[in-house]
Amino acid sequence: MLYSLVSLTACAKTGGETAGADDKEYLPAWQEGFLDIHQISTGRGNAALVIMPDGTNLIIDCGDAATSGATEHNEVLPVLPNASKHAAGWVQYYFRKFAPASVNSSTVDYALITHYDGDHIGSEWEPDAVTLPNYGFKLNGITELGYYMQIDRLINRSDVSDSRMPANYRRYIEEYRDERGLATEVLRPGENNQIRMLHSPDTYPGFGIRNVVGSRTVWTGTGDATETLPATTDENANSCGILVSYGPFDWLSCGDIPGTNPATDTETAVAKAVGECDVVVACHHGYKDSMNREFCKSTDPQLYVVPVREYWHPCVEAVANMCDETIHSGVPQIYCAGLLASTRATMEEAGFGKYFMKDGHVVIRVTDGGKKFQVFVLDDRSDDYGIVYSSGVFDSRD
Repeated sequence: MLYSLVSLTACAKTGGETAGADDKEYLPAWQEGFLDIHQISTGRGNAALVIMPDGTNLIIDCGDAATSGATEHNEVLPVLPNASKHAAGWVQYYFRKFAPASVNSSTVDYALITHYDGDHIGSEWEPDAVTLPNYGFKLNGITELGYYMQIDRLINRSDVSDSRMPANYRRYIEEYRDERGLATEVLRPGENNQIRMLHSPDTYPGFGIRNVVGSRTVWTGTGDATETLPATTDENANSCGILVSYGPFDWLSCGDIPGTNPATDTETAVAKAVGECDVVVACHHGYKDSMNREFCKSTDPQLYVVPVREYWHPCVEAVANMCDETIHSGVPQIYCAGLLASTRATMEEAGFGKYFMKDGHVVIRVTDGGKKFQVFVLDDRSDDYGIVYSSGVFDSRD
């Protein structure tokens, strides 16, 4: 349920108001007990920052892809907010802006790489990849972020013996294990303590992160039990996914898992295990092979968040399910972390415009032990991150 007249903060517009140039306002600082989830808009791929109630932080992906993958309609976002930094440089800048200085604003506690595509991890073949004189790997995406920031624990969908792990990323891991003591792990589906609060976990017993899926092994929804789906070489179908819960609040993010091809459908098993959520990050950017009807019906989120890099993020085929009010218990909202004007126009022409809110950096702020949450959209065209939109306050579902 959405309240249009209540605000979690005194310095943010509420109920769908948009800040103007003369009254720009900013996201109030994280406070202990808040769960903040930022979907960062870099124009180059996925990146998210989770700040847990005790201040422990988690980065999910750090992609950097230019034109690769923009098929049929060759239109991609520029580097956001501008080209003075690479995507990883902007993720670092954003992290230092919003990670709580009182706990840790210089070290990444956890970094989770959902899978090995360039818009989630970067690539040595990108034109902006930087060659290092004393290292065997190039800087791009997560390797660039890891070069400039300390990452305490790096979690992947497989270990370095997997031939599908890009060679550049493997070299980064191997060299930094020796030089910096980089700790790496493979995501363990079904577990709920691999990614956990590090500072005062006993203070917030209602918070937890469940590993839902990784390399086609899916949590069943019961205890730590898992099932393994038929193997596939499809990299998207091997994506990792997690469920972040805080009291009654649930947020689901599963990389690029697909859902429309029976041979690679991972969404249906995930949805069966997880059930109803408050917020769902659109699988595979809301591309046409994702967001199947059963997934949208079973998770039934109050809102979707779509990470955007190109014109096909999201596609009409996926949005049709995301906006189908006959399978949702309310009227869903869609928030895009970046969005091309041409894509928004396509959605409006298809009759879905009313579901799309403002686009930019999308921040979900969860308070009251998980009972309430609010959405703030921050300007992704400026490095001051002013608020361009704030929702009313949602009740989390039990």
